[in-house]
Amino acid sequence: MSFKDYCRKVLNEETDIISIKAKLDAKKRGLKHQSHNVWKDKGGQEYKWNKMLKRFERIENKSKEKKHFEFTGKTKKLEDGTILKQIRATKNLPIHNIKKEDVGGWIENPENLSGKAWIYGNAMISGNAKVSEYAIVSGNARISGDALVSGDAQVSGNAKVSGNARVSGNARVSGDSQVSGDSQVSGDAWVCGDRTITSGEYK
Repeated sequence: MSFKDYCRKVLNEETDIISIKAKLDAKKRGLKHQSHNVWKDKGGQEYKWNKMLKRFERIENKSKEKKHFEFTGKTKKLEDGTILKQIRATKNLPIHNIKKEDVGGWIENPENLSGKAWIYGNAMISGNAKVSEYAIVSGNARISGDALVSGDAQVSGNAKVSGNARVSGNARVSGDSQVSGDSQVSGDAWVCGDRTITSGEYK
């Protein structure tokens, strides 16, 4: 169907001038109508017609990643009043030898854990701290503040990572070690024993 014929078809079917303009613009852009006020391009990206601005606006995909865990319903209260919730796997995580329904550690909110990262046993994540990608937190380890543990990093034992500290790559923090401040532990670095790091980069 030529664009001219399409215009005639739309004009015969639509009485709403806004709908007419939206359909004509969609045709020019090569968009296909999906549902009320929503069109999609060949790549699958969706657009919505903004009547006020009289133009198409890209619809951002705001759907959150499906979490690989859920809360068991059990909670624990820390000395400062923070409430932590125990997690349970909702699917298998072969990389960590975790099976669906396996019970994990304790976190304050869903944003604390993402990617395929996992927290075991009595380990805890609180505040704005994040453990992401394939990282592991186990034992009685504690991640708090605005700390970030990512990559294939592992924090275990009684270790603590807090403040704005970053632990990434294949780094290991174990024993009674403490990493805080703006410290960065990355690469194949290993912080163990009762070492305390409050600043600097360790690779």
